[in-house]
Amino acid sequence: MSARMMAADPALETVSQKNISFLRRLFYVRHLFSKNSGSFLSQTTSNVVKDTSPEILDLLVLCRDFESTSPYDKVFALLNLAEDIEEMDFRPDYSKSLSQTYQNFATALAIHSKSLDIICAAEFSDKADLQVPSWCPDWSTPATVSSLIRHDRIPNRFMEFVQDMTGPIYHACGFSALLPRFQFSGAVLEVAGVILDTVQVVQQPDKHDPASSIFQWMTTASSACRSEEERNVSGVGSLFMDKFWSMLAGDSTGVWSTRRVPQEDRPPGTSETVETENVPFEPFCAKEDQTNFCKYDQSADTFSDVTRGRALIVTEDRYMGLAPSYVEKGYKLAVLTSLFYLRRMMVGRILLRVVVLCKVGWRGGVLDEVGLDSEEAWQLLDEGGRIRIV
Repeated sequence: MSARMMAADPALETVSQKNISFLRRLFYVRHLFSKNSGSFLSQTTSNVVKDTSPEILDLLVLCRDFESTSPYDKVFALLNLAEDIEEMDFRPDYSKSLSQTYQNFATALAIHSKSLDIICAAEFSDKADLQVPSWCPDWSTPATVSSLIRHDRIPNRFMEFVQDMTGPIYHACGFSALLPRFQFSGAVLEVAGVILDTVQVVQQPDKHDPASSIFQWMTTASSACRSEEERNVSGVGSLFMDKFWSMLAGDSTGVWSTRRVPQEDRPPGTSETVETENVPFEPFCAKEDQTNFCKYDQSADTFSDVTRGRALIVTEDRYMGLAPSYVEKGYKLAVLTSLFYLRRMMVGRILLRVVVLCKVGWRGGVLDEVGLDSEEAWQLLDEGGRIRIV
């Protein structure tokens, strides 16, 4: 593709991956929708596409930066492509206001999926003509931060060898499933939750030198997070490095070059049918001859994409995470059901922006460590009153 673009326009000296990212997103959506039928190998154990792919939230994230004549169609145009909304209580209606449409859609998807992942796509907006709650995404505007809920970057490899990356990137509760404990009352979201921690350290990335930012962040996180026992262990295979890469890469393959974790080293209960679900993995910077049909990715470019609009944070309890770039020391972190958010009080409103935390690394989940990995714990929290988000 890059070669063809340069051949068509002699003025182009180089074509970066960012220049063709929109095309790769379109090809990836077609790849999922066709169930990889265009591959000369058809589906194999390494490139199988799930029956439920593409999912609507994945489509919304992938197409968020695309233009549309009507802002309604940023949602409506994707409904017929999604494989996971057959019984969702939502129908396209151009007669309703855009604000009402986006809010109704977010509510319907959360109830249908029994998940609050949809509200993780909400970003700060001061548009006077769009009056939606802080938990409702505005799909009419491009994203200003990298997505932490679904993949928005397609790996640089031949499309027929791209794995199905639909579904969550991070799993705060490891590989267990907890009951949803939320409800909507008009523009108010009521959800079980608890204040977890306070931001103590904030470090912004160097936009002009992403390569140095990787080591700067690693140094900052290492100094602030490692226990005395961990300080005596060095090397890329240490527990700290597992945590650091887990923060950047999540629990599913697709962004960084990866090595699958052997079955015997995976968390208890992880399915052996790896071709149909996300599985634990170890990210690494692969050389070109090690990538198995994967073209070479610069780690600095990947880091720049993953951390776009975000800052490194370390909390008082030594969690490290990716937070929105406006974060400041002293901000509070709250757990909502099985999601992690940054909570900020602002003119009587709770302004939510998604933040991912890592302390136990890719081998488990943060909720397990803080004692919120059981239904009994969440039942007690729920009985104590829910957080109201407007």
